[in-house]
Amino acid sequence: MNTQGPNRVVIVGAGNAALSAALSAHENGAEVLILEAAPIELRGGNSRFSNGSFRFAHGGLYPDAPDDVGRLLTPESLVDSERVAISPYSADEFEHDVLSTSQYRSNREELGSLVDHSYDAMEWLKGYGVEWELNLGFSNFSSATVTDPLVMEPGACVASKGSGEGLMAAEFAAVERLGIEVWYNAVFQDFLIDEGAVRGVTVLLDGILTEVSGVVILACGGFESNPEMRRKYLGEGWDLVAVRGTPFNTGAGLVKALDAGALAGGHWGGSHAVPTDADIPLIGDLEKSRSSERYAYHNGILVNSAGHRFIDEGEDSFLMTYTKVGAAICGQPGSFAYQIFDAEQRRNLHHHYDSHGTPIEADDIGSLARKLGIPEAALEKTVSEFNAACANGTDRLNGAGQATTGLYPAKSNWAWPLQAGPFVAYKVTGGITFTYGGLVTDTRMNVLQLGGRPMPNLFAVGEIVGGLFYHDYPAAAGLTRGTVCGRIAGKAAALIAQEVPEMSLTV
Repeated sequence: MNTQGPNRVVIVGAGNAALSAALSAHENGAEVLILEAAPIELRGGNSRFSNGSFRFAHGGLYPDAPDDVGRLLTPESLVDSERVAISPYSADEFEHDVLSTSQYRSNREELGSLVDHSYDAMEWLKGYGVEWELNLGFSNFSSATVTDPLVMEPGACVASKGSGEGLMAAEFAAVERLGIEVWYNAVFQDFLIDEGAVRGVTVLLDGILTEVSGVVILACGGFESNPEMRRKYLGEGWDLVAVRGTPFNTGAGLVKALDAGALAGGHWGGSHAVPTDADIPLIGDLEKSRSSERYAYHNGILVNSAGHRFIDEGEDSFLMTYTKVGAAICGQPGSFAYQIFDAEQRRNLHHHYDSHGTPIEADDIGSLARKLGIPEAALEKTVSEFNAACANGTDRLNGAGQATTGLYPAKSNWAWPLQAGPFVAYKVTGGITFTYGGLVTDTRMNVLQLGGRPMPNLFAVGEIVGGLFYHDYPAAAGLTRGTVCGRIAGKAAALIAQEVPEMSLTV
């Protein structure tokens, strides 16, 4: 079976990056076809599993400041905003947060586009029906002081109404209003290549091999749902971790692009992995993926099965460290660890900890160690040394700056001694969301080949592109990246599909 489309842009994938590219290509005059491997009820890629948070540069939310945030919000969320204060989040701060978490390895050109067009992306999606509301859920976990008004962390202060499901529902509604065609159960197989140029793809459409012609945009994610590739690139134990996203991101598009001569780039040994309840299903459970997150590690300590701490739990707020901590847990024996809190710290935990987890309690640390199967002397020594290294200050509301002294690994903030029983532990593992290694692209999101030459008619956006995130990740940057880069790729591909002379690709 062969389908022809002389002015067509063919998009492989159907998450936020893919649909952003589709909407952009459509508004720039191209015929668009979206190929989604999942059935319709599971559509939306990893974006569907997210909480819908976007990181973007803005002027804050104060009575006397530019109301960039307020202009985006739904009327209902504007009512909530009357008790909220959000500091401005500058382009420089956004850039710094990505660079610092990635140890200054990020692709500066893509990062510049991401930062410069981040607010525009929010307005653009709002124009397509996405509803924005204050991200009050994240504020419950942030290091900000909870006062009146509520002070929110500015970098991830807004999310789509209805979380990731709401985001994808709004984007699919826009796609359907515009008559953009979507094929479900369309599993990518390979590229159609003629004289060195990509001319389309082959897919299994409901089990039938089908050829589709057009300019191609790959937006089908990384290899996080492929245990063989996780073990190969991320290391020992990574084939055992839970997957917090779609089961359809198996790396097939990435592998075929590399086979066709695309350049590999970015951090192939790195991934977005977060602390999650150890009993999370192994793959693709939408409800439990969100309710099993364990982000309050900065309130207590993390120990492995030997009873030893292995990371600075208080390096920064969870929004800046949660993927680093998740990866560190994956690197422990058995790919699990325990978060331990005393009675006072436990009162600060999100209700998910007990409603979707199994707390293990004991009146003293030795008894807790026995229940956990940890060497009793080792855990008692770890807690004793930690407590001795904590400062005298025990302000449990404003713990930023309360650090341990003479301890390795240090705890840089929220260093509160574990003193008052009963003590409680929660077994956690690392839940992987997406991988950092991928394809190399230019500023138009055109995939590059050996020598840095663009591969004709092949673009890539979203998690399949390497080079932006390394080691760690500032929360909510991924969805923004998908929209910003999707808009760029959609326009560039549309112009090529219509044989329009090259022009400005400003979005």
